[in-house]
Amino acid sequence: MASRPRSGMRKGTTAFAKGMLREFDVLDACCFQDWAKPDWVLSIRPGSEEKDAQGIDFVMYTKDVGKIFIQVKSSHRGALRFMDEHPRNPRHIVLIVVDDRANSVDIRRRIMDGAEKERAWRLAKRNHSEA
Repeated sequence: MASRPRSGMRKGTTAFAKGMLREFDVLDACCFQDWAKPDWVLSIRPGSEEKDAQGIDFVMYTKDVGKIFIQVKSSHRGALRFMDEHPRNPRHIVLIVVDDRANSVDIRRRIMDGAEKERAWRLAKRNHSEA
């Protein structure tokens, strides 16, 4: 008799599928659709398998502060779990939550809000170290 999967395994599978759908939503909103990016944003691309293993789903390439890493979660619970697993977040990964109600405009706004904060932090750090 085959053992029945634990409910956590089913939830994990569902969460994984939800996460993949939300990542595709970000891919569509930021990489496939034409939109007015700020002049300091060169492009946004999916992270490599290696980056994904490090908690990086997308990489934003910028003119002035290098790469900004982005992690996409489909729920606030998943975002909290990510923060617990990466308490110091040395790479300053921008963490966004994209639920199933978010449209392309919402997704881009969330990414840009986080990226603008990370960019401002890096520019202030650079200016402080130059002073």
